[in-house]
Amino acid sequence: MHSAESEVKAEGVGDGYGWFPLHPAAVQLDLSSRGLQVLPGSLQFMVGLTTLKLDDNALSGLPVWLKHLTSLRQLSLCSNLFSEIPQVLPHV
Repeated sequence: MHSAESEVKAEGVGDGYGWFPLHPAAVQLDLSSRGLQVLPGSLQFMVGLTTLKLDDNALSGLPVWLKHLTSLRQLSLCSNLFSEIPQVLPHV
């Protein structure tokens, strides 16, 4: 069971360019089924993030800055538009 502070279910995320609430201390973030084509740049500042769910979006690539989220241990990318497995996260 997770506390409200440790898990954030983002509301209002559309195409990755709009505003959505983020708690900087969140360790889990679920951005599944948001129609994302790119990851919002503000995610790069969530350095304590351990789990990131990006299932059922329209992602075809991942930003280079994602490798700087060194606490990230679980990344879910099911049902996106990747033609190959992204290699930007050697520690996940």
